[in-house]
Amino acid sequence: MTLQNGTPIQLGERLARAGEGTVWDVVGRPEWVAKIFHPDLKGLVAKREKVTAMTRVKPAGTVSRDGSIVLTWPQHLVLEGGVVRGYVMLKVDTRTTVEIHSVSNPTDRRGPLPNQPQWPRRADWAFLLNTAANLCIAVEAAHRVGAVIGDFQERNILVSDTSRVTLVDCDSMQFTAASGRRYLCDVGRPEFTAPELRNVDLKKTPRDRSSDLFALAVHLHLLLMNGNHPFSRGSVDRPRRAAGCVRSGRRRPLGGRPTIAAQNAPTGTTAIDPPRPDPGTLRPGLHLRCRIPHVTSTGQRVAAGTAGDHHRQVQTQSKPPLSLP
Repeated sequence: MTLQNGTPIQLGERLARAGEGTVWDVVGRPEWVAKIFHPDLKGLVAKREKVTAMTRVKPAGTVSRDGSIVLTWPQHLVLEGGVVRGYVMLKVDTRTTVEIHSVSNPTDRRGPLPNQPQWPRRADWAFLLNTAANLCIAVEAAHRVGAVIGDFQERNILVSDTSRVTLVDCDSMQFTAASGRRYLCDVGRPEFTAPELRNVDLKKTPRDRSSDLFALAVHLHLLLMNGNHPFSRGSVDRPRRAAGCVRSGRRRPLGGRPTIAAQNAPTGTTAIDPPRPDPGTLRPGLHLRCRIPHVTSTGQRVAAGTAGDHHRQVQTQSKPPLSLP
């Protein structure tokens, strides 16, 4: 196998196998991994064309100033016999990173699995605020290159023990090539999908970046409101109920009937009152910035940069770290 410039590479240890391909270490390049597509992958020709176009773009902000990886963007093509077999991307240290639900969900945070990093037990309020701000930075990095994350779900967001955030599975993002061809993202989890995309064919419907801002607001709410989805009262462990409320535009209690606030809420708006950190842990007034508005109007969603600035301001003006459950 070679890179597109003819440099030979050798695959090392197999690290993971997923729906689209297998991820391998690259011998002699500890900072890389190679994703090799399954030969029977549906839509393989289009996937090859997409990653070819993505490797021609070098997004600013893929790596932060401190060297942490923000986007696992395709760096180089991997060829075999002149045919694209996959691509090389930067390697994330999985010894110190976890999927974001391991931080935002109090149950996961309190009890990491034995084979996973144990540091989430020590995550405090300041750590969650930093994570929220860094997630906004990662979204900005993707949007600057013209991508739409699309499948913006918890398993595609990694958090390090320093609160740095990495977006993975970048080859699934919606991306527009220099030629003008748009490669769509046709997958997504309902509980993170914007209401305007319900009941549409994602294989044919382009996404707007504002749909990412909806999912971003959901993730920020999960981080800062004790793992509660904004459209579902109670535990984040009830994703199907949350997904149904996103589709209907209403937030429901665990009993199944809309709350009085939800019944009286204006069309396209949802009243939010889940358990949340004590506002007294922040300076007066700043706690309101943690209550991200969840609306169906795409023009009212908070931009990633604005949300990030708010969370950084809350963090710098907050009282000593909150003891989290």
